[in-house]
Amino acid sequence: MLMAAGQSGPIYGPAGAGFVTAQSVTLPPNTIVGGCTLRLRLLLAKYVPFGGGHKWRMRIGNLVVAQNDIGASLLTTEIEHLIRIANDRKSAFVYNTNSLDTPSLAAGNVASTGAKTGSTASLGARQPSSYINFVSNSAPPTGETVLVDFAQPVTVSLDVQVVNGDTMEVIGSSLEMLTAGSGPSNVASPRATAIWGDSLTEGTGAVAVSNVPMDVTAQLRRQRPGWPIASKGLGGQKSATIVDRLIADQVAGRQWNAVLWIGTNDFDDNVGNGPGWLAAIRAQVDRALAYRTNSSTLVCNMYPRAGWAVGDVNYVAMQQVNAGLVAAYGGRVVDLFAALATDNGKLPTANLATGDAIHLSNDGYTAVMQSIHARMTALNWN
Repeated sequence: MLMAAGQSGPIYGPAGAGFVTAQSVTLPPNTIVGGCTLRLRLLLAKYVPFGGGHKWRMRIGNLVVAQNDIGASLLTTEIEHLIRIANDRKSAFVYNTNSLDTPSLAAGNVASTGAKTGSTASLGARQPSSYINFVSNSAPPTGETVLVDFAQPVTVSLDVQVVNGDTMEVIGSSLEMLTAGSGPSNVASPRATAIWGDSLTEGTGAVAVSNVPMDVTAQLRRQRPGWPIASKGLGGQKSATIVDRLIADQVAGRQWNAVLWIGTNDFDDNVGNGPGWLAAIRAQVDRALAYRTNSSTLVCNMYPRAGWAVGDVNYVAMQQVNAGLVAAYGGRVVDLFAALATDNGKLPTANLATGDAIHLSNDGYTAVMQSIHARMTALNWN
């Protein structure tokens, strides 16, 4: 139990009144753990005479994670709100139910928002709806800004907004944390797989066909129906930042099967420098492998960018990287070079997104998916 409180005392709403904090609690660092569910139970009452338009909201830090309007005909409102904290504590899925003192929703104007997005943050393409984000990610090159840091003390607040001339009270509230322990537990299928990467993993350049997405993750799901497969791509990120995200996720990063499609953006720091580029990638792959408890890990190699001539300094650097990855990781390597560079060692136009030197077309992403699928099969990922 994180908070249990009785009556807040009646709160009067003068004209133009905004939200006021009725109850709050400050939690010690790391109280809220990844993978938990927060359950808020709340009983609100109005004092006669009353109108409509009263509101309540819950904040974690300064981020609004839940909010409801209460209809004019409702003297009391009982609310249960569930907030599912992601394993890496960077987002939450929000769901609420209302138990009213009338059997008919039509009798009361209940405008439930379900989840109030507290920021314009994005955690990547194809994220489920009704998510609250505790970090903000800028446009590529993606940089992360922490909005709520659960490793620090965090204040949870219950606010109310009362319309002019009315009086309202929190009769009682409780906030519980439901968790299996000090960290999230893995109860996913042994087939659960995460693809970690940058904008290529996101599927930049792919074009949906009849509303069917064509990024690698979506195609791999269709290739392996019944397999839980998650996209963990964020555009612009280099290997170190991608692996930071992997390590932050104690379930998908540590315990699920993993495909590491990383290293493309590390080239920017190692132009024409094959050994440096390889070292940057290997350092992060080794870091991920040391963290992970699941040995089922694939590592994708590099393919040439448009404009790289066979034998030029950048092309040779790519070849050095690919040779080094095979030497280090052997059969774990997914050979994207062979799958994509089918025009005498270069990418045919059909494999590249229009006007793009790096990102792939639908055909290109299909070739990547087939290569990943074939390597999974060869390694008996069944």
